[in-house]
Amino acid sequence: MNKNKPPELFGDMIADKQARDLVDACVSGVATEEQRDQLSRLIVESPEVCDYYIAQCTMVSQLLTYSKDVPEVKPEPPTIERPQTRGHMIAGWFVAIAASVLIAVIVNYSQWDTPKNVVNVAQSEVVGEMLSEIGIKESKPVALMMGQPISVEKGSREVRLLNNVSFSVAAPASFVIESANQCRVWQGRMTVSVPEDAKGFRVVTDHADIVDTGTRFGLAVNPETGTDVAVFEGRVDLASQRQEKRLEVGRAANIATDGTMSRMQLVKIDTFEASNRSADSQESTLSSVHDNIHSSDEFGYYRIVPNGFGEEQPAYVDRDHQWNGVTADGLPRELLGGDYIMPFNNDKVEQDIEVTITLSREADLYVLFDKRGEAPKWLTDGFVDTDEEAGQDEGGEVPGFNTHKRTTIGSGVSIDAVFSVWKSRKPLKGDVTLGGLWNEKPDSAITTGAEISMYGVVAVPVSASDAN
Repeated sequence: MNKNKPPELFGDMIADKQARDLVDACVSGVATEEQRDQLSRLIVESPEVCDYYIAQCTMVSQLLTYSKDVPEVKPEPPTIERPQTRGHMIAGWFVAIAASVLIAVIVNYSQWDTPKNVVNVAQSEVVGEMLSEIGIKESKPVALMMGQPISVEKGSREVRLLNNVSFSVAAPASFVIESANQCRVWQGRMTVSVPEDAKGFRVVTDHADIVDTGTRFGLAVNPETGTDVAVFEGRVDLASQRQEKRLEVGRAANIATDGTMSRMQLVKIDTFEASNRSADSQESTLSSVHDNIHSSDEFGYYRIVPNGFGEEQPAYVDRDHQWNGVTADGLPRELLGGDYIMPFNNDKVEQDIEVTITLSREADLYVLFDKRGEAPKWLTDGFVDTDEEAGQDEGGEVPGFNTHKRTTIGSGVSIDAVFSVWKSRKPLKGDVTLGGLWNEKPDSAITTGAEISMYGVVAVPVSASDAN
């Protein structure tokens, strides 16, 4: 850095006195939270205000620079090249200088350590806010600055960006908002929600580049093992150093440190987010699920919901269907609060599928089977029809079909299909293998499969008193 030749000044004086006063208050560190919010909106809406604000910060940083030696930091380049983003780009020498002043003035979190591979981007723009702790009534939002590295050491946080993108973050985590449309994650678990008008939001890790197309997805980054991605709604475009793939709803992938992608078969409640289960809460009866059908090209996953079966429980990972009581009396009581497996509804056409479930302790296993189909031999041999029923509300858009319905709330209100409830002939433990919907695959299996749905599975642990 050449101290003998100061850089050329920029940023014209603006006529808006209120904006000037807001900038002065923020730069001097005396601004209230309301004033910071007002200036944040002005910076986003007005390039002139943005330039003026940067100019004032630059002036302060120059005084610091010329008063003492400040070593120039040359960050390491990122593993994956960051693509160009739209918006008001701030280039040149003043970005690096203004960064230290802006972080100190606007947000003062000394525990935020700067991870490796920090990308040198503009750090002068408020891009959103973050709660100090999810679930804490006194939690206050903290302004997030573009380019500001964030570390979450414990608990969980909720981040809300100005473009209405939001995500929950579970500790330990470290990330940075590089622009209004891009986030870089070094470590942590997140569930990201992107509205329709923010399509194209990008999440970059050391292993993967994820471009959202207006959806909700889970992300887990481990520097040692790689990145996991699961799509809960919509789709994402996924790329690594070695391959590219579009993930639809109900699909999940692991991207290893060398860039290879593989199917992620199981998603648990705490895979991508902090678990609300207390330390003394009961362990899930379902410990694992896998099948013999899906290749690495399919990428379909199963999702375990501990103690979650009840009204409005989502039925499948790849549909918007929900479970409800057939009548106003609700779902069968013996199923309520059981551990539920969300399967892949497209598997209804697979005659040779085998779904293997691992039960960590003795449990009654229930299979909810679509009454529009004939019960297969594996079901009648190992299970008993309880004469109870469960209803399914088939709301949402079904891929490949020109229908769109919304699910409704409440038992017996919007039931599109009725399922019979089958119970295992005795309590089970360990590995249990279930088959497909068909004894013999009909000639029109694909067409017939469109008329019925995949079964659901509920596990209810057997207590010591029940066993006796």
